[in-house]
Amino acid sequence: MNYNQFKDEILICLKEAVGVRGSVRLFTVHKNNGITLWAVSVMDEDNNIAPSIYLERYYQLYLKGRTVEELTHLILAENFRKQIRRPIDTEIFQDPDAVCDRVLFRVINYDMNEEFLKEVPYRRLLDLAIIYYLEVEDPAIGKATVILRSREAQRLGLSEETLFRSALANTPRVKPARIESMTSALISLAEGQCMAGLPAEEDLPMYIAGNDDRVFGAAVIAYPDSFRALADSLASDLYIIPSSIHELILIATTERFGHEELSEMVMEINATQVPPQEVLSNHVYTYVRGRNLVMM
Repeated sequence: MNYNQFKDEILICLKEAVGVRGSVRLFTVHKNNGITLWAVSVMDEDNNIAPSIYLERYYQLYLKGRTVEELTHLILAENFRKQIRRPIDTEIFQDPDAVCDRVLFRVINYDMNEEFLKEVPYRRLLDLAIIYYLEVEDPAIGKATVILRSREAQRLGLSEETLFRSALANTPRVKPARIESMTSALISLAEGQCMAGLPAEEDLPMYIAGNDDRVFGAAVIAYPDSFRALADSLASDLYIIPSSIHELILIATTERFGHEELSEMVMEINATQVPPQEVLSNHVYTYVRGRNLVMM
């Protein structure tokens, strides 16, 4: 059974299992950089939201010998674990002032997301696009992010310029930039474990830029003055390496690395080590200290 046949068979089995107690939907989820995944949702009549259950993992289990009937039960079990027990409050999405008070931005690759960008307000930045989202906290689901679509912005009467100004005021405050040495970052990730042989900071002259959440931290490339203090302390311009949508790597241009060498390294790492949906760019940027400006 190929993947398309598997999806159809799972949908049939789920509908039979759920019956009239709920609705089952098969749909695509568009991830960053044009990645599309298939998912199902199982929603009961008392809720207005249901978790997305991605099917690729279950198809891999099918290929390893699990039956469709077994996988149907596993999907229903996952849905039960993740099920929201009451309707979600969507009042914030009806109030333009509330949206402006809470809207944030993140950065994604422009060329890799051209189709997606037709559906959302955005602003070009180098080879990137700034897009807008809300971070919603609810006792039922915890913290979640909701991308602001063009149709929603138009309904609320919010222009891209308004969204940008609001997000530029909110994001650096809510998600302040964090820059630390590569050595310090490795020590933090080790969580107290012994890291014998770790290079000293002067022997590993790289810095990680992001935010405390370590999620969508590459947005700091659009913050005013993000890199000024580090560049001043190093008395140097900076190379900015787009490690992922979550963080950047900074290196003084006075170090032994060359722009061409770093560009080759970025392309190799993106191709082999970064999940496709988390790739930010294959280009190395330069922060020009004297102009407080990021350039390609």
